[in-house]
Amino acid sequence: MVTTHFDPKEILSRYGHLGNGKLVFNILSGGQIELDLFKPFSALTFAASLTWDVGETPNATLELTGNVTTLTLENSLDGGAYTLRIAQDSTGSRTFAFPAAWYWAGTAPSISSGASDIDVLELRNISGDIYASLTKDWQT
Repeated sequence: MVTTHFDPKEILSRYGHLGNGKLVFNILSGGQIELDLFKPFSALTFAASLTWDVGETPNATLELTGNVTTLTLENSLDGGAYTLRIAQDSTGSRTFAFPAAWYWAGTAPSISSGASDIDVLELRNISGDIYASLTKDWQT
């Protein structure tokens, strides 16, 4: 019989408030325990100077009704993975300025500019550095 104790404070400090998310415990070979957090997508409120609390909302959507001139991530943890669905409104031609310190495969891209275009931004925090990728122009 294996007895395991979890400190709820430690889990919350690592994963934040669960809200309507789901925390999954996996017991691996050797008795290690792996925790996975699944949180649904939540809408961010548009702002030209956008602050995204990835600790509370690691999966988010944003409809652009103007240009995003600055983006600040809050509560990003080493090993964190974050996703933002970016949708142009019916006007389109909105821009999104990514932080200069982020790492990209090549140069930082521009988002799709057509009316109602959809892009998906994926971020990984590796030792405090943000590695980003943008998949552009999703179609149904």
